[in-house]
Amino acid sequence: MNNKISEERNFNPVSFAHLFTKVRTIGFSAKMIDDKDFILYREQLIKEVNLYSKDLALDFAKILSSQNISYYKKEIYDLIYTCFSHFVEIYNNLHQYKDATIKTNIRIARTYLEDIKNKLNENSFATSLENIINFLELFLEKFKDQLVNISI
Repeated sequence: MNNKISEERNFNPVSFAHLFTKVRTIGFSAKMIDDKDFILYREQLIKEVNLYSKDLALDFAKILSSQNISYYKKEIYDLIYTCFSHFVEIYNNLHQYKDATIKTNIRIARTYLEDIKNKLNENSFATSLENIINFLELFLEKFKDQLVNISI
């Protein structure tokens, strides 16, 4: 009998939702980029996403990088925070939200994404953010049943 525990593991939607919530809760500001919890949760989030898609992990790494948080105006990251908050709200309330409420929150998050894209003139940062939002929406569709009965 082999007593070794496999080191390979697959993407875990519950872990992703938990880590995404933690990173968003800490927030995105120049003073938070040195926060030990932010650094830890950001790293764990990117590693978790990498199990799903390496390209998407690079998008998360770009959006959550200390360099970009320092470089872009506070206004941009306030909008990102609000956009991400709509998804965190969905994750935390799946047990009580109806499909119409979920769709409304996604629609609102997408309006923030459009506002960010307009302010950034369609650069690669905006493209990475759009990839993340597309994933967050797909994530809900794909893993909703696994998330509905958990507390994040």
